[in-house]
Amino acid sequence: MAHTLLRAEGSEHCGAHTPPDRQPFFLPEEEAPAAPRLTEQLAKLVSSGQGSRQGPRGLRHHSCSVVGPFAVLFGGETLTRARDTICNDLYVYDTRRAPSLWFHFPCADRALKRVGHRTCLCNDQLYLVGGFGEDGRTASPQVCTLDLFL
Repeated sequence: MAHTLLRAEGSEHCGAHTPPDRQPFFLPEEEAPAAPRLTEQLAKLVSSGQGSRQGPRGLRHHSCSVVGPFAVLFGGETLTRARDTICNDLYVYDTRRAPSLWFHFPCADRALKRVGHRTCLCNDQLYLVGGFGEDGRTASPQVCTLDLFL
């Protein structure tokens, strides 16, 4: 795995005139996947045939977390539906193949509808944090786990 470090400073530090004590450095290392169990669950989920191959359209105020080769989008506000604009849909972007594919997994649990929230990857688990509930105005102080089981 290659690492690249880019440092943006004033123009006087560009090119070969960067002082030796200010040279950027990086350590190339092989890293284990940050979330091996969750990465495996996502691979099974997109291979299950349960989701449609549809990417998000007109979505804003959603969350996105990168889990290995997957980008996981959750919730947000859709701009294409006439009603029920706060959603609890899960979208998974699979970059393991070329071309990369989107998968859409609708959720039936109305309590998970969120907008303006965050998802955080911690200890091989995705956490859904805060945001506003299905009316888009009521703050949700809950922290939930997003379980991705078939």
